Amino acid sequence: MSADKEYSALLQRVLTTGTKRTGRNGETISRFGERIEFADVGNEFPILTTKRVYWKGVVEELLWFLSGSSDVSVLREQGVHIWDGNSTRAYLDSIGLTAYSEHEEGGPIYGWQWRHFGAKYINCKTDYSGQGTDQIVGLIDGIRRDPASRRHMLCAWNAADIGAMILPPCHVLYQFYVENGHLDCQMYMRSCDVFLGLPFNIASTATLMYLIAGACNLVPRKLIIVFGDCHIYSTHLDAVNEQMKREGRAGTVLKIREGSISRDLHGMKAEDFILEGYNPHKTIKADMIA
Repeated sequence: MSADKEYSALLQRVLTTGTKRTGRNGETISRFGERIEFADVGNEFPILTTKRVYWKGVVEELLWFLSGSSDVSVLREQGVHIWDGNSTRAYLDSIGLTAYSEHEEGGPIYGWQWRHFGAKYINCKTDYSGQGTDQIVGLIDGIRRDPASRRHMLCAWNAADIGAMILPPCHVLYQFYVENGHLDCQMYMRSCDVFLGLPFNIASTATLMYLIAGACNLVPRKLIIVFGDCHIYSTHLDAVNEQMKREGRAGTVLKIREGSISRDLHGMKAEDFILEGYNPHKTIKADMIA
């Protein structure tokens, strides 16, 4: 329920004090430099209850990132279509990626940067084993070796590769902090679709915290998210107003199957993640704006 309160307060701030702006893909109400905080994600998993969050999509996308894949068809094969809008033939042609195959080639996006930062990107079918910097392995090793370091970072923004991505990363930077056996995380989003994208991003980042903490024998605790352009699309306003009328429900617990978290976070499966007590209000649909 605390997650719903934080999220609802952010919606209210954007609606009441935001500025109308017209961007590349439509009109928004926007604020710059916002922030939300969840005090103890290890005790109450921050998945919203005022509408149903697509949990299967959260888990499958995160596992896709952690695999280092840039092949969108991998998600489609799992019945997850959240990247479809950014990988249609019309969309790819509109951003100049005419050589990319529809619903397949994603370019050097999130997970590829997490696992192969600095490597030369060829296509989504290439084997990049041993190429580039594996930031996930480096992050976990760094936390275990020197927990008080100020260099526990994970970055998806690689300026040299932006033009080859079907979508430049929105959640671009994570910093982790260890204190008294707990793991905290601060994540920065350059661009945030508050209604449709943010509930997904909150749950995904919290899940990543669980995995990093598990690999480092720590307990996940505080999650902070800082925003650049924090916006609500004008076409989502009716959906936002509907959600804000709802009361949050009892908190949810995330459990991960014992022994499933490996040192390098490879090889996990969706069935390793179990949400207990999740009883949300019904889904509120809105169009994804690519």
